[in-house]
Amino acid sequence: MTAGLHRAVRAAATIGWAAAALLASVLLLSTFRVDYVWVGVPLALVALACVAAWRPYLALVVVAAATPVAWFVVSRQWNSSTRWADTVVMAAAAGWCAREAVRRPAVRVDARLTPPAGVFAALIVCACAAALDVDRLTLGPRFGALLMRMVTRDYFLVTEPFGALHAGLLLLQGLLLFYMAARMTQAAPQRLRQIAAAAAAGGAVAAAANVSRLAMAAAREPAAAGRLLMTRVNVHYQDLNAAGSYFVMVLFVAAGLAIVSRTRRAPWIAASLAAAAGLWISGSRAGMLAGVLAAAVALVIMYPGGARARTPVPDRPGPATPRTAVRRAAAVVSVAMIAAIGLAVALPKRGNQTSSTTAVRVRAELARTSARMIAAHPVFGIGLAEFRQRSGEFSSPELLHAFPPAVHENAHNNLLQITAELGLVGGLVFVWLVTIALVRAAANTIRRRDRLAVAAFGGLLAFVLTWLGGHPLLLYEPAYAFWILIGAVTATDTPRPAGRWTRFGVAAALIVLLATLPARARALKSDVELEHLGFGVSPWQTTGDVERYRTAVNTATLFVPSDTGFRFRLKPLTDAPVHLELTLDGRVADVVVLMPNEWTMVTMPERTQRRQARSARLDLRLLTAPDREVTMRIGKVERVASR
Repeated sequence: MTAGLHRAVRAAATIGWAAAALLASVLLLSTFRVDYVWVGVPLALVALACVAAWRPYLALVVVAAATPVAWFVVSRQWNSSTRWADTVVMAAAAGWCAREAVRRPAVRVDARLTPPAGVFAALIVCACAAALDVDRLTLGPRFGALLMRMVTRDYFLVTEPFGALHAGLLLLQGLLLFYMAARMTQAAPQRLRQIAAAAAAGGAVAAAANVSRLAMAAAREPAAAGRLLMTRVNVHYQDLNAAGSYFVMVLFVAAGLAIVSRTRRAPWIAASLAAAAGLWISGSRAGMLAGVLAAAVALVIMYPGGARARTPVPDRPGPATPRTAVRRAAAVVSVAMIAAIGLAVALPKRGNQTSSTTAVRVRAELARTSARMIAAHPVFGIGLAEFRQRSGEFSSPELLHAFPPAVHENAHNNLLQITAELGLVGGLVFVWLVTIALVRAAANTIRRRDRLAVAAFGGLLAFVLTWLGGHPLLLYEPAYAFWILIGAVTATDTPRPAGRWTRFGVAAALIVLLATLPARARALKSDVELEHLGFGVSPWQTTGDVERYRTAVNTATLFVPSDTGFRFRLKPLTDAPVHLELTLDGRVADVVVLMPNEWTMVTMPERTQRRQARSARLDLRLLTAPDREVTMRIGKVERVASR
């Protein structure tokens, strides 16, 4: 039984890796069709895919160094609308997945990490599949053509109309980077330093670009140099708070490299200063506060003050007891919290920032918005990438008045946003994964007494703390850096093998997720707003008539309210009466006679059995000769209040 299950899991994994490699390869080849790009750029990406299949570790180092600055460097010469960091990771993913499909890895990731990572990946895949089913409904006949165009040409250029697919693939790319970094560092622990060096170098160059932009502006306007120091800038992406989350993480890593380097320490000191400058220029108060708290935790880990911290020396106090170590740790963290509170009060408002009090109040209201979403959709969530689209529906009038962008805004809290979009199960599995990874990273650093690992852990902790007030995982460059570093720091020298019950549990979870996929799709489709959507109809017009209308020839599809009756007007442009067949949700509901060139009111009463979906599909068909084309004008669908 166990051997059979093992073979089945292995076969499913091979199929999954092969499917992922095929998808990544197709998306990668779409870069050859991007306009205004030198052909050498996509060829270099293909070469990176080959390197990833041949030497996975080299590709990971390239990804860590290149993704922070890929868009900034490439877009200065070629198409700036392309997500170049995404292309770099997709190229590496194509090679890695192909290698995993054909070769059995000699080194496996710790079994404490694989269950949450695997279940979370399966949740994301199911959410993407359900979202595509919703897109098939909302896009109608255009779905196939638009999906093919996105896959073969536009994936790296635009996210709409398949925003959920892009959001899901970003999370899956992060999990792949996490897996590859953990496995490669586990095979050779010394690789942590090389991966950290690549990440710090890329981050330092990214920060230097911001410093350069500010310096150039100051050179053009010397009198405004003081004002420019209070300007918030990030040339790589628009979310300045996400930039702050990223640069505080890079600052810790670069500082750790400067501490452990015995030679050539100056470059890493310079990288640390550049990252600190990038953090200041971003103006992220959450990043600065998280950095203070994470530094305190890192100091406690590096110098615990316990019995093993030092050996007794004559005429000096003996080693501290565990109780004393706990007191010292509590004191350090308390001082850090007081310093963070003071910093929050003292930091000035910069650029478009509001006061710290207002910022906290807005985030608290957005947290309530998230709670309302979770309460309304606790099982399957509201859907990937739907938080921003529907935040206004769940926001309070006070929040919309104080913060008008909340009508279409992210949660400003990565944990709550993932929970709202994937449901309570998705949120809990995500928290499980991140918590296990951080705990393993802390345990590794304590056991090894590696100062670089401690510094990297501090940077990761600071990054995670900024999730409470931001959403850096929604941005490609910060998300990639985080997943690579946490994977590298989490790797352990003595990985725990997966036991029989672990395999059974993961297999059972995957089966349950697959079984609930139809229910997930139905839940998303039942909640989507479709009332103003139509297929086979023109845009709204007013030309030549007394009311607004859309035109259709012989057939049309509308979406109407499902919880009340409704009515609408039609006008056939004919010389004789015609019969109209109305089909509601696949069942013929009525056949009416339409007089020629006259508006006719069509009324449908409220159904005795209400559907759970917000909208119902109404198909209109003129019963005319097959070769006869008749144009009809269709007015607005109006609700009819029940008596």
